[in-house]
Amino acid sequence: MTDDGATYTDHQTEHDSDQPAELPVLTVVHHAELAYLGMRHVLRDGESIVLGRGAPHFGAGVLDDSRMSRRHLEVRRSGQRVQVTDLGSHNGSFVNGERITDRMLAQGDALALGGVILLLHQGPVFHEQSRHQTIVGVGAGVARVIGQIGRAAPLEVTVLVQGETGVGKELVARALHDGSGRRGAFVPVNCGGLSEGVLHSEIFGHERGAFSGAGAARGGLVDAARGGTLLLDEIGDASPSLQAALLRLLEGGEYRPVGSDQVLRSDARIVAATNVPLRDAVEQQRFRRDLHGRLDRFVIHVPPLRDRREDILPLAQLFAHQLGGAEVTLSRPLALALLAHDWPQNVRELHAVVEQALIETGGTGALRLTDALEVRLKPSQQAAPAAVSPPREGPTERPTADQLRARLAALGGNIKALASELGIARTTLYRWLRAANIDPDSLRGP
Repeated sequence: MTDDGATYTDHQTEHDSDQPAELPVLTVVHHAELAYLGMRHVLRDGESIVLGRGAPHFGAGVLDDSRMSRRHLEVRRSGQRVQVTDLGSHNGSFVNGERITDRMLAQGDALALGGVILLLHQGPVFHEQSRHQTIVGVGAGVARVIGQIGRAAPLEVTVLVQGETGVGKELVARALHDGSGRRGAFVPVNCGGLSEGVLHSEIFGHERGAFSGAGAARGGLVDAARGGTLLLDEIGDASPSLQAALLRLLEGGEYRPVGSDQVLRSDARIVAATNVPLRDAVEQQRFRRDLHGRLDRFVIHVPPLRDRREDILPLAQLFAHQLGGAEVTLSRPLALALLAHDWPQNVRELHAVVEQALIETGGTGALRLTDALEVRLKPSQQAAPAAVSPPREGPTERPTADQLRARLAALGGNIKALASELGIARTTLYRWLRAANIDPDSLRGP
């Protein structure tokens, strides 16, 4: 609730029970024509479609690819099971880089036909692709964030941006400032980035002689944000004394420079960002409950990249163009490796990987999956349970059919998790399962 009694929150928007259910969706994530990225087809229960050259399911022109056969591939959905069958296409159909004739798809699988890659994932029946100058993505998660930015930007309400490291929280804060109409500057400050004494001086300024070395009075970042926006980045890392000072700033717009008895007022709009779950920090008495109450007015949650895989390749292609020029593209092997990676450092890590690909490839043409990138993008191996032999040096020993079935059942049919435990590619695991006559869908949890 703001000082005028109005409440601005999007908690209800994100969790309402009347939100449309998510269904299996095929989304175009790799295409020579960038305008087609994000085109999608929702698979209805019992539906069977034939994809191929000229098929209309993703919109006119999307599948006009000479490398596709007219009747290239059939996709069938029954309940949560999605099956694809190659229809004798000339150039073949591929799932996660492996040529297939018939295959059950799992969430996150990449289906390639011709020069197009489609991603199977869960998504809402309808969502409008929202275009934004700086916030990029084709999926429903990014569309929701862009919509929240549009609603909150012109208001005076304090906004809290939550998300993991590297998801782009500062970009969201800048977009809020750009849409606010404020003429002052956008000023970010890292609340945990400096020692406490220095940080107070940086944020609130200081008087001459306030501490050793303070030879002249100096305005702080709050003053620099006059008429603009102050971003309190990583506010979850703020010390107790800084939290107390920030509470005063948020409650009444008041602050006091270090070494001064004078109370000043600020008209800066406040945006805070954190990768720390503040509700948990409050319960653990690491964060002030009253400060959290001032911040918890309008919350924008930026989802991690692993939860919006449909955005990985559009973002990677954007970075490739920004770093290398409009002629730089992604090779299919690199695109598939990017889709399979879990991105613990999110968009920041993706940018670094594309930059490495440009350097190693020479910065022209199609960026390749080099040996160094393959190592970097390989999933981390976890300790294998007793039911399956642990990975060995050299080729992995294939478990028995009973071992595979038992461990896959324990993981709820999660192909990716079992492949990671075994230290093998998912394509290899699928091959082992077919040889053992094991249907992973029959072992999936409810």
